[in-house]
Amino acid sequence: MENGENKEQDNPHSEVSLCIDSKALMEAGWYQGVIFDIDVNYGELDGGSYIVINQSCDLLYYCLSSEPLLEVLKVEKVELDSIEHYNGLMHGKSTRGLIFECENNDFWSAPSLIYRETLNRASLETLSPRTKVKDLRNFSSWLGRRYDRVAFPDNFNNLFSNARKCDNEKAYKQFEKFVKKLDSEISEIWIKLNSWEELSPDLKYLISIVLLLNESGDSRKEEIAALFESLMEGVRGAREKDGVVKQKGIRGCLIGIEIEEYLVLEKHEFTRAEIENYSLFNLDYISHSSGNDLPRYR
Repeated sequence: MENGENKEQDNPHSEVSLCIDSKALMEAGWYQGVIFDIDVNYGELDGGSYIVINQSCDLLYYCLSSEPLLEVLKVEKVELDSIEHYNGLMHGKSTRGLIFECENNDFWSAPSLIYRETLNRASLETLSPRTKVKDLRNFSSWLGRRYDRVAFPDNFNNLFSNARKCDNEKAYKQFEKFVKKLDSEISEIWIKLNSWEELSPDLKYLISIVLLLNESGDSRKEEIAALFESLMEGVRGAREKDGVVKQKGIRGCLIGIEIEEYLVLEKHEFTRAEIENYSLFNLDYISHSSGNDLPRYR
């Protein structure tokens, strides 16, 4: 991160570059994930609370001509007694919105990144931070996921997350319901495919699924793993009135997909080598692929 000394000629097309005092901004507490208030309309922004989405090094870069804009999202405070209503937006699982906790223990709601707005970055010198995101890594990962999440093959989506026929649709809905019920304990879902091609109906996608627990879920790992096994294999003694998924399990319901392995892991158990073969699965949004190459990381 570069400080705000008066440097010249950052932009070869201008004789003198406009500068900002990076050191003063750091001392004031300006970083990615900071929330600030605007009482009345300020520039093109309406009054309200906003969160800074610029990466910190870009936010504090000394040269205004190279980094002229402050990027923000308008956010709203969420009452503690209504958090459960927003479970689907917790922990960065949805790219269409985020509920996050700040250092003052308040919870806030942010909309999709497509609603970001801009302000002259020099405005930071006249504004004041109010609070900041507690888990900055999760927040920045959520920002990036809007653009780098995996695009699974269309034919795979149509058999799983976008299924509209046979028992595949029922199986996926129960999987989605299960994950959302444990939303506060499952941090991420990872899937490994045997092929990223658009397979013909006579071929099966072979997949492995990993539910990655956060710290609050670690203490219930065995219990969650047992529940996940019942979901996958079915419940012994289940009757027709209980539904086909309870009778046959997700593995028995899926057509065109064979689940080879399913695991519930703590973060330290999921190695970097495994991440290279798995891809992050987003429950909220179905991305469609346009190629056969294995996506990296995301």
